[in-house]
Amino acid sequence: ENPPVVIRDGGVIAEGYNEELDEWRKLADGATEYLEKLEADERERHGIDTLKVGYNAVHGFFIQVSRGQSHLVPPHYVRRQTLKNAERYIIPELKEHEDKVLNSKSKALALEKKLWEELFDLLMPHLEQMQNLASAISQMDVLQNLAERADSLDYCRPTLVKDAGIHIQAGRHPVVEQVTSDPFIANPIELSPSRKMLIITGPNMGGKSTYMRQTALIALMAHI
Repeated sequence: ENPPVVIRDGGVIAEGYNEELDEWRKLADGATEYLEKLEADERERHGIDTLKVGYNAVHGFFIQVSRGQSHLVPPHYVRRQTLKNAERYIIPELKEHEDKVLNSKSKALALEKKLWEELFDLLMPHLEQMQNLASAISQMDVLQNLAERADSLDYCRPTLVKDAGIHIQAGRHPVVEQVTSDPFIANPIELSPSRKMLIITGPNMGGKSTYMRQTALIALMAHI
């Protein structure tokens, strides 16, 4: 989950934590089930199959009817907007719902801020313990991930010695072998105080740079 960083715009408290907050949020989101039912009821009641309930930020909620069926709307439908091919109306029931929705947004934000402050006060005395726990969990997460990768990719644990040199058997480039469609051909390398340099020759795109980078990456990964 990726909750907002600040409480100002809401969305910090997860759904299901507080029943009242969930209800206010549901209403603030427009209560889709209510609107769908209203649309179906109004269509059936007045026999207008082009009728639909909608919302926009400028005019709020509205009932839209095509121009061809606008003569079927009842007297209590109040025109809110005229479009090229349709008319938009408002009725008392929908206006009441709109007022509830607008009011519910502020109520949801206020309640969420209150819950957040209560939760903050509850957890603040245990801040140090939670930070220690978070640190331990993050370490476990890293170690578990490294163990999983080592097992899945058939990596082995390196042996680090004080003597200068590199001895790699069946080395593989950790990135190239994941992106190539052909099997990666493993290869060794041996460097020591008496064998400090290798001359690598071959055609362009033959793998010379890959071989050098592979050695460097394996040496780097050995220290993780």
